[in-house]
Amino acid sequence: GGGFMNTDFGFSQATPQRKESNRPDNVVPCTIAQIHRMGEGEDHMTVAGLEVQYVTVVGLVTHVDQQSTKVSYTVDDRTGPPLEGHIFATEPEEQARILSQLVEGTYVRVVGSVRSVDGRRMLKTFRAFGLTDLNELTMHLAEVIHTHMALLVDSKKAPAEDRVDGGGMVKPEPMDTSTFGGGVANNSLGLEPKQNMVYELIRECRTTIGISLDEVCAKVKSLSRAAIKDVVEFLSNEGHIYTTMDDCHYKATDGF
Repeated sequence: GGGFMNTDFGFSQATPQRKESNRPDNVVPCTIAQIHRMGEGEDHMTVAGLEVQYVTVVGLVTHVDQQSTKVSYTVDDRTGPPLEGHIFATEPEEQARILSQLVEGTYVRVVGSVRSVDGRRMLKTFRAFGLTDLNELTMHLAEVIHTHMALLVDSKKAPAEDRVDGGGMVKPEPMDTSTFGGGVANNSLGLEPKQNMVYELIRECRTTIGISLDEVCAKVKSLSRAAIKDVVEFLSNEGHIYTTMDDCHYKATDGF
């Protein structure tokens, strides 16, 4: 893989541009040690045999450097040597927003793609979220272990491209929606049953990046993808949910 390109891969950009259209579109939780274990000459990560497009890492911000075209930082999760990352942004407002999330001495969740420059691993970052709850550290490690083990088990059952959904997590089992009937749902928001079903599913997700539309569709088998998208749009317009790392990942405004 090549070095960092000075592109419009900005902090506010919804989705990154990919040079290789045949690469999988997934986000997989990992540790810095896993990134550093990439073999010489490899330009992409694999986790349990799955090719990874984007990774999410949680760690302590140890250094931040603001430049005219980007913000560089170093993050350390104590599993390996600290990892250097870059977020390209030229507008002062964008840089200020980035710096509000990347504060030395605080914990952060970063999402990006791994690059190799002169034998060093770096993270071309497109999202950074300052942690507000340190329980996310434990949750992230649990996600790393769960994803790795589940992929190892599932690798015997399906091809790599079928093992992880668009959100980068192992494909879940379908949700039992047989208990959701017609009429008005019994909930404090006054949502219809299908709206409340999708809302509660999004609300139960406790990770910073939220739950992806693909994950919701995989769990809610009683609704078509088009119907789920309509519900998600309604919930977003009503202010019940919001997008996180891109336009296809959601968290509830009143999450717990």
